[in-house]
Amino acid sequence: PSSGPPPSAVADIGAGGGVLRRADRAGVEVPQGSLDEVLALGVHEPEGSDERRAERAKAARRVPAGPAVEYGPHGLVFDRPVTLILPYDRALAARNGWRAADLTAQHWDETLGDWEPLPGRVDEAEGVVRVETTHFSVYQVQGPDAGVAATAAIPAAAADTAFAFRDLYAFPNPAKGGRRPVIRLQVGVADAVEVNIYDVSGERVHAGAFGPPAVVDDGNGKGPQWTYDYAWDAGSVGSGVYVYVVTAKKGGQADIRKSGRLAVLK
Repeated sequence: PSSGPPPSAVADIGAGGGVLRRADRAGVEVPQGSLDEVLALGVHEPEGSDERRAERAKAARRVPAGPAVEYGPHGLVFDRPVTLILPYDRALAARNGWRAADLTAQHWDETLGDWEPLPGRVDEAEGVVRVETTHFSVYQVQGPDAGVAATAAIPAAAADTAFAFRDLYAFPNPAKGGRRPVIRLQVGVADAVEVNIYDVSGERVHAGAFGPPAVVDDGNGKGPQWTYDYAWDAGSVGSGVYVYVVTAKKGGQADIRKSGRLAVLK
């Protein structure tokens, strides 16, 4: 049995960058140029009660797959994205039948009082999810609860892998009160999927890459589909209408490029 949370890890990191890891594999990779001064960065157990965080996860039918981790100084904003390393319990994942696609990195939004999903890269060998972000807060890897897992575990064979456009949309749309809009694309299986987001003047305000797909039946009438989701952190932009352009690539085939509009209401 566990004797309690691992001790905090703290290190001074400056403009040259660095790596900080805790005993349970939680950590952060800070690239050169992310900071313009030396700061004491920390990986800690979150302060305060876990009740609200647990309640909101339960309401969304998710359960912890690993510990909640607080990165400090809380609220610190970086000049360039850093990579958070979030551990999860591989034995728990195996017992629950969770696949890599079932695991999601979640950020606790104190303003909303709710968890918000983030795109992440699952490393099953190490038992961690890597997430890029520009600010420190509380993060956790979560998985579907038993009821959702039974529904979500659609056999991969049920979805067509053929590279062809099926659907593209954003939700929630409009994204209100700080909620992160998720851009969803269904194109079978691609080699890579990229997104560029523009304001109404045509200026690009964000660029990113989708993580690996999962087989999802989202009720759009098209049955189980290989589905790519990208959660956009729109905190740096104001209220307005934005155009997202998604490009899916597959070796030996023409790119699939589609666009849509979403609204952000602060």
